[in-house]
Amino acid sequence: LGLDQLNQSAVNIREHKEGCLRVVTIASVVTMFIGKILKAFDANYPNVAVSLEVQPTQRVFEYITSGQCDLGLSTLPMENPAVVSRPVLRGQSVCIFPKGHRLHAKARITPKDLRGEEFISYRSDSVYRHRVDQVFSQAKVDRRLRYELRTTDAICKLVANGIGVSVIGPSFPGVKLESGIEVRPFSPALHGDLAVLYLKHRASGRLIHAFCETVVQTLRASRRRK
Repeated sequence: LGLDQLNQSAVNIREHKEGCLRVVTIASVVTMFIGKILKAFDANYPNVAVSLEVQPTQRVFEYITSGQCDLGLSTLPMENPAVVSRPVLRGQSVCIFPKGHRLHAKARITPKDLRGEEFISYRSDSVYRHRVDQVFSQAKVDRRLRYELRTTDAICKLVANGIGVSVIGPSFPGVKLESGIEVRPFSPALHGDLAVLYLKHRASGRLIHAFCETVVQTLRASRRRK
């Protein structure tokens, strides 16, 4: 290495423009946003290595609190006193069904509209699954519950193939889902934020701060283009 390269490397380390950032996120964020976020981050921090872990929502907090990852990007609500949750995008539940389904004519879907339908659920250990089940229980509406899957992407693929309907979320403005399905607002709405997560004692970390700002700016720019 030449002297200039060594000097520049020293500056990068001092300004936290070199190093490694371990990020954990959920599958739907990978599909919808992560490419744009990492491209924007790389433009300003080309010498920072990023390790990306993809896990179910309920395990993102485990990866943060155990120190396996520096930062998470996942959906709320989730609470942990040791973790800072910085909401960056607001979303809400939607009902999805195959094209040509009898629900096509409806502008908004309620639990009663789905009575007796083949309903594709998230796995039983999903926080969102319990929120959806509670809505149907309170409405006293029975569904056929034979299929449960881990990710939103997997649910969308089954719906697109005509296997059933579902309530997924949170869905974010401007995000396109699987072709072959139709999307309608679901009422009562189940709101959820996309948030950046990190440990409180790491809040002053400059790389963490830089990544958070990149997420905010990238999603803001994406919304303006819609």
